Amino acid sequence: MDEINSSEKPRQTDEHLRKRQKRGDRWDVQPATLVTSHNSPLASVPNLNAIINKENFESLSEDQRRDLIALLPDVDRSDDTALGLVPDFFNSCNTVLQGAMREFQNDLSMGRFERQHMNQAKAAYAAVVAGKADKFKDGQFELYWGQKSQKSP
Repeated sequence: MDEINSSEKPRQTDEHLRKRQKRGDRWDVQPATLVTSHNSPLASVPNLNAIINKENFESLSEDQRRDLIALLPDVDRSDDTALGLVPDFFNSCNTVLQGAMREFQNDLSMGRFERQHMNQAKAAYAAVVAGKADKFKDGQFELYWGQKSQKSP
């Protein structure tokens, strides 16, 4: 019956992650594959908040923070704070960030950032642009629901 408050849950600290990395376990990966391979340890970290948090963000250089902030939508940026982010950006109540982290983790584990998958996506996009895509959907388009079922005069 004892419920654990989310603020009381144990967090993996940076020190804990560094110890794991020193042991040479699954964190021993090439930086380029860390965010592209389905074998990346990020794909199975139980709590990405242990990695994506205010403390780690503050440890980045000014240029690294500026580069990351540039990737965010305007709604998350703020000139009024020292970090350049809205005050509650790293708050666990930021459902958009939490959802984006889960979606990233899912896509990573499914291999959607691997070179083979990206090449297939580029080829499919090129086929659509070239007009080689299946025309069935376009042929079934209706301006309003039921248009095709009405008899024309």
